[in-house]
Amino acid sequence: MPAQHFGSDSGEAVGERRNVVLSVVATWAGAVLGLLVLVLMALAGVLVDSQR
Repeated sequence: MPAQHFGSDSGEAVGERRNVVLSVVATWAGAVLGLLVLVLMALAGVLVDSQR
């Protein structure tokens, strides 16, 4: 019973590196989107306050 029974040995390092790159990109994209949402919410609050 082999320890790793999933995937193939060839190209495994490439797949691992791709997963790391994808996770880093996803993290940065999430951070940027979160900041963008916060900025938009702040702008909307300022606009609503200025209209009163």
